[in-house]
Amino acid sequence: MEPILINNWSCVAGQGVTPYTAPECLTIALRGDAVNHPKLGSKNILTSHIVKAEGRIITTASGSVYQLGTVDPDYAKYMEEQDKPINAINPILVKGK
Repeated sequence: MEPILINNWSCVAGQGVTPYTAPECLTIALRGDAVNHPKLGSKNILTSHIVKAEGRIITTASGSVYQLGTVDPDYAKYMEEQDKPINAINPILVKGK
């Protein structure tokens, strides 16, 4: 299966995360503009939580595979302000993997 391109992406809290979610249970998902998603077409999406990251190829809990395209400029600025600039080669790190 060919990865689905996702542009203007950012990392966000996964579905079901609340202010009361224990830190060890937090999940991260992608929000961005999918390009030619086989089920959803081209539109802004929120993925299921990320389970695997290999460079710019991301696998989610649903089994979908995404290729990271351009990052959301506001997200990149936010990460820079947090002193956590986005690494172009490995932009997302998955804990415990």
